[in-house]
Amino acid sequence: MLLLASLRCFAPTRFIAHISINTVIRRTLMSSPSSSSSSSPSPSSSSSSSVSTLDGEPRHPNVQFYRNMIPSQPSGDLIDVIHTKWYHDMDLLEDHHGYIQWLFPLFESGGMNRLSSPLTKEEARIMREDREIAGRILLSYKMMLGFYGFVLDDEATGKISRGPNWKDRLRNFNRNSHNFLRISRILTSLSHLGFARYKRPFLMQLEVEVLSAGTLKNAQHSLVQFWRPLLDEGSPLYEAKTGETKADRVDSIFFTPGGARRSARIAGRDPGS
Repeated sequence: MLLLASLRCFAPTRFIAHISINTVIRRTLMSSPSSSSSSSPSPSSSSSSSVSTLDGEPRHPNVQFYRNMIPSQPSGDLIDVIHTKWYHDMDLLEDHHGYIQWLFPLFESGGMNRLSSPLTKEEARIMREDREIAGRILLSYKMMLGFYGFVLDDEATGKISRGPNWKDRLRNFNRNSHNFLRISRILTSLSHLGFARYKRPFLMQLEVEVLSAGTLKNAQHSLVQFWRPLLDEGSPLYEAKTGETKADRVDSIFFTPGGARRSARIAGRDPGS
């Protein structure tokens, strides 16, 4: 534990990499994540490739989580439970710090949650090509938009606007700066998982709140230094910081003809509707 604490002290503090911990050391020190209990849904035949383990850990933990096979850790839940019981629990979404790394995994690292896993290139490909997972990623994004005071107006383009409770939610957003770090993670993960088209509309709304409305005035530094650069996908800096290349920026199956309707039907009714 002393070694882990020392490593955290040396984590970079700029861009999204400021929450990084060397993955090899993290895997050495961490205990294996809990597997799903016997009461958890049985894995489907399509997920058999992610059931095998490597060195006692799930081979594809991010895929298994998004297939509702294993819970987030620590003190988390299955993704379908999060999308129902957590969806409108704003206090829980604010105070719990171990779920966001599971909902929006990154190539770069699991961040401060040593029980989450970095997203591998193989996992990202699987998740972009899986309709069921695509529907769940959409629900994760909608849940977090609601937490910040926004609603998704158009699933095809990613257009968003203020939600009915925007005043209270934006006030909470502005005074709790750890949410600024979450925005960096969400923007980056959307691109990894095939929802890159959602990034610009999200950033445009954030710019309105920061620069025009003043509802997010405390986030001005994050907007300029961290969020805006995450739209510059072709730059060497972006690729160096995120680990994402042009080959990774493939649209999710969600955006194929019929993909959105089929994904939504599989994932179930949107709790926010």
